[in-house]
Amino acid sequence: MVKILNEEQKNINALITKEYGYDSRSRQTIEECAELTQSLNKFHRYNLNSGKISFKDAMNYINDNIDNKDDGNIGRYYDVVTEIADALIKSFDCEEEIEEIINYKLNREITRMEKRKEGNIHG
Repeated sequence: MVKILNEEQKNINALITKEYGYDSRSRQTIEECAELTQSLNKFHRYNLNSGKISFKDAMNYINDNIDNKDDGNIGRYYDVVTEIADALIKSFDCEEEIEEIINYKLNREITRMEKRKEGNIHG
């Protein structure tokens, strides 16, 4: 099962959804996903130099400098993490469906990998 929110956080999230309504919350989810897209694009452009720096090297730099909050690279990393958290919080209104889809997609990819190894498809 997907475990991001603890029980207290789930209860708070349910209260917020009840207060503002599903329509408002679903629109907020759209906003958060757009903000996540924007932060990922900035991370890719600046931290990864538009793909010229590997993600591994960028993460090594971030891990080595994580306490330097004035570093723009660190700030963009925290922007990505923050936007992931925001999108996840909003998405937990449909947690059970997310779990089912995650399981389906992971199993589908394993099947693809097995077929690729067997030479049945190219990837």
